[in-house]
Amino acid sequence: MARIPPSDHPGFFGRILFAVATRMLGKTPTPMRVSAHHPGILRSTAFMEIGQQGAKSIPLALKLLCTVKVATIVGCPF
Repeated sequence: MARIPPSDHPGFFGRILFAVATRMLGKTPTPMRVSAHHPGILRSTAFMEIGQQGAKSIPLALKLLCTVKVATIVGCPF
């Protein structure tokens, strides 16, 4: 559980990101909702994630496998 309560009022850019995340994952991740308290942090985190998804130096299957392994190690539900 986050120590900072998740934001329910993310602003225009945050609402767009929340809609995309909900469509992709089925729900909005709590870290995204917490970072929505500061629009600059939310925006920079979103652009970093988009950049990592667009990187072509590593095959997509390996990226997904690494994501699942790290989530398993740290106990993340996503």
